[in-house]
Amino acid sequence: MGSGLVPLADLERVQRLNQNINNREFYPDGKYPDIEERVRRSRRLGRIVEVLLEYQLPAAEIPDNTTLSEVCEIFDVLNQTGTKVSTFDLVHNALFADSNGSFVLRDRFEAYRQTGSFALLCDESRQDLLCQMVTAAYLTEEKPRAKASSDKSVGSIKGGDLLETPLDFYQSFDAALEKFDTYANNFFEEVVGARFSIGALPYPVSAALYLALRWRIDQGRAPYKVSTLNRVFKAFWWRNVLSGRYDQGFLTLFASALSRLHGLLAKAEGTAVGSSPWIANVSLGLDAIFNAREKKFPRLPTSELEARLSTELRGASYQAMRCAFFTAVTKDLVSNETLDRFTTDSRMKVELHHLFPQSWCKDNKGQHAALRAPDSDELAPAVSAFVNFIPLTSASNKKWMTQSPATAITNLKLNFELRDDVWRSAGIDEDGFNHFTKLEIDKFWARRAQEWAARINALQNI
Repeated sequence: MGSGLVPLADLERVQRLNQNINNREFYPDGKYPDIEERVRRSRRLGRIVEVLLEYQLPAAEIPDNTTLSEVCEIFDVLNQTGTKVSTFDLVHNALFADSNGSFVLRDRFEAYRQTGSFALLCDESRQDLLCQMVTAAYLTEEKPRAKASSDKSVGSIKGGDLLETPLDFYQSFDAALEKFDTYANNFFEEVVGARFSIGALPYPVSAALYLALRWRIDQGRAPYKVSTLNRVFKAFWWRNVLSGRYDQGFLTLFASALSRLHGLLAKAEGTAVGSSPWIANVSLGLDAIFNAREKKFPRLPTSELEARLSTELRGASYQAMRCAFFTAVTKDLVSNETLDRFTTDSRMKVELHHLFPQSWCKDNKGQHAALRAPDSDELAPAVSAFVNFIPLTSASNKKWMTQSPATAITNLKLNFELRDDVWRSAGIDEDGFNHFTKLEIDKFWARRAQEWAARINALQNI
């Protein structure tokens, strides 16, 4: 007790020590602390006892012939079933041991969260993404050897390969953080169109593809330019998120996509970038990537995009459309102020809100057939679809939703001439605006679906 050490293996002894915190006999060599220190120790011991009594730690016996790489593969499967286990912690412990305690991944993770753009890819809820990004970059090395054996290579971003990514590459990644921050910024600005958090990105791991290819260029192992990569990867990224291709499991598709994108870019470099032959070759190459497996993922035509925009969406498809809307609409329709999606002010929080408010739709569905679902008294799917959405702040939505659309436009002075830049950015031209104010709901939604389908379809172009 005199040294302030706690025998955690013996709960009863801990309790006995706390009971005798003021007993001089329990302090050898006369190391009797002052009253403040004794009170502090008593509180700590009490808390330790409480934790030891309440804390539950799941455990599993692992056979001696099961490697950590195999444990990581088990983790991959568990994470896909909704059971959350941390590959990040295993990698952290391995790097800590390999570096004799000098490389602390958790500390580096916190440091990365202080960067400008790379921080958006570092979220507490997805710490494993950092490991996937590091390993993705490592895959572009000439010989990405596994640290456990020089005869084996790291060939994926699955759990086992994350664990086999060596300490020296993590150190190289850490030293090049400023570069990776630039890569992340370019990914958001040139590919997605704007900055988004992990939670708002469809398939966040696809960012690792871009970062890895940028790393390859900077290391002098790619013949193509950054501008060429940006152009091709943008088309790949939008086709990927719109098709739902990674719903089938990105872990098995990632390494192949990384290799094939590099091969496609390198092969196309011999043709004048931007020329018709170059565009044709790259388009064929992308088609081959998306149709390489049994299930084909063709580029979505405008008719399919119009259908998706007109119904309620979930998952990656919803997130992709949301990214497109937030990228295009940067000003608030009601206040005309710049939208800040990262604000901490609850009144200024930006979300997608209904142009025809849900309460208004419920009250008026008897008068407007477009508001009713076919053969049902429920609201039409389009009411909660992107054709009826617009980004607004919480404060502006409160003003908008309490009035009928026509009344809101008059009272809030939102005539087309006064807000034409915002209306147009939201996919509403003057004819669409007239349909909106005249409550020609079906025509308004159809016109808006066509406008947005054309825009989003263009994002898939080379």
